[in-house]
Amino acid sequence: MIETIESNNIKWLNIINPTTEDAEYLSKQYKFHDLDIEDCLSKVQRSKIETYPDYKFIVLHFPIWYKKSLRLKIEELDILWGKDYIITLYSNKLTKLYDIFNLVKTNEHIQTSYFSKGADYLLYKIISELVHTVFPIMNQIGYEIDLIDSNIDTMKPSRIVEKISALRRNIIFLQTSIKPQKGIFLVLENQTRNAEVQDMDIYWGDVGDYIAKLIDTAEDFQELIQGLSSSIDTLLTFRTNNSIKTLTIFSVIMLPLNLITSFYGMNIKLPFADLKISSFLIMFIMLSISVSMIVYFKIKKI
Repeated sequence: MIETIESNNIKWLNIINPTTEDAEYLSKQYKFHDLDIEDCLSKVQRSKIETYPDYKFIVLHFPIWYKKSLRLKIEELDILWGKDYIITLYSNKLTKLYDIFNLVKTNEHIQTSYFSKGADYLLYKIISELVHTVFPIMNQIGYEIDLIDSNIDTMKPSRIVEKISALRRNIIFLQTSIKPQKGIFLVLENQTRNAEVQDMDIYWGDVGDYIAKLIDTAEDFQELIQGLSSSIDTLLTFRTNNSIKTLTIFSVIMLPLNLITSFYGMNIKLPFADLKISSFLIMFIMLSISVSMIVYFKIKKI
C-alpha cells in the first residue's frame, strides 16, 4: 500500500513491504531504472547511492534492537529521491520510520517544518531522525559490556561467553551496516554544495558527523569486547589449572594409600598381618602418610 503526504508542492510516498504492483506503479509513474526497481524488491546487502539526471537512488541500513534476545537485526531502507518527491520503501519491522511518517502526517506544525525547504531538506529530516535512533542502541550495548565487566568474577563462565558472543555479533552487524553510510553522506555533502536549498551541505555534513561518532563508538566497543574476551579466557584457564592441580594433589595422596591397601589385600603371609592391632596399625600408617603429604603441600604452597 502506498501512503502519501503532499505539502508545499512536495510529495512523500511511503511504501511498507513493497510488492510487484507497487514497483510497476513507480516504474510507470516516475520512469525509474529497472535495476533500481529490482533492488527495491530484493535485499541489498550493502548501502549505496546511485545518481541519475532526474533522481537519486539510495540504500541505507538501520539496526533494530530486540530486548528479549538482546540481539540486533539490520533492516533496509530504499529511497528514491527527486526534485519534488521522496519515496521510502522498507519492511514493517522498521517501525520508527512509520512512526515518523504518521507524526508528520497528523501534526500540521511538524509537517510544515519538514516540507518547508524542499525534498532535499525533507529527506535530511527523515534520515537524521533515523540516525538518532541508533544512539540508544549504542547505549544499551555499552550497558551490557559494563554489566559483564562488573560481574566477570561472579557470573558463570558459560553465561559470560554467551553474552560476549552475542555482543560481538551485534557490534559486527553495526559496523557492517553503518560504515558504508559514511561515504554516502560524504557524497551527498559534496553534491549539494550548490543546491537550491541553502546550507544543505552543512545538513548532510551534520548527519555524516553523527555516523562518524557511531563508527568510533562501535570500534571502541569492539576493543572492549576483545579485552573482555581475553580476560575471560585467562580466567577460565586459571580455573581449569586450579581444578587440575586439585585433582593431581588428590591423586598423589591416594597413590600410596592404594598401594598399601592393594599390598595387604593379597592372599599371602604379610608383615604384621598376625597382630591383633594390624588393622589399626595399617590405618595409622595410611593416615600418617596422608597428613604428611598434606603438610608438605601446604609448606611448599602447592
